[in-house]
Amino acid sequence: MVEDEGGSGELTLDIDRATVLGDQHVTIRLAGELDPQTAPLLLDGVAGLDLDGVETLTICCGDLTFLDSSGIQALVELRQATSQSEVAFRMTHLNQTQYRVLEITQLVDLLQASARSEDKLEEGCSARPAAIGLIE
Repeated sequence: MVEDEGGSGELTLDIDRATVLGDQHVTIRLAGELDPQTAPLLLDGVAGLDLDGVETLTICCGDLTFLDSSGIQALVELRQATSQSEVAFRMTHLNQTQYRVLEITQLVDLLQASARSEDKLEEGCSARPAAIGLIE
């Protein structure tokens, strides 16, 4: 967990990697605030990930309490990096306000974003696709 001394909130990254039917999936669960102080921490945390062979990178925002323009910029940078690596990218479990901001900025399609009402909350934020029951 990271806490900024300048008054910003905290951001926690929880990274889960799973192999399903030979395909690797990575989920990053964000909890806390994604702002000017914590956005670089997200980028640094993902920079150390080996994405070779990863099919999908999912950013789960179910516990993300704050998202500003610097956080959005970090997410766009992640999307661009995964695009270069040919890794599918998606964001899930955004609250309605966060999703609306992405709609207004026309980033929903680029970030493959979905709001909480569109996701099955009982499935949680897992790297394991719910429709597939075979986990290696």
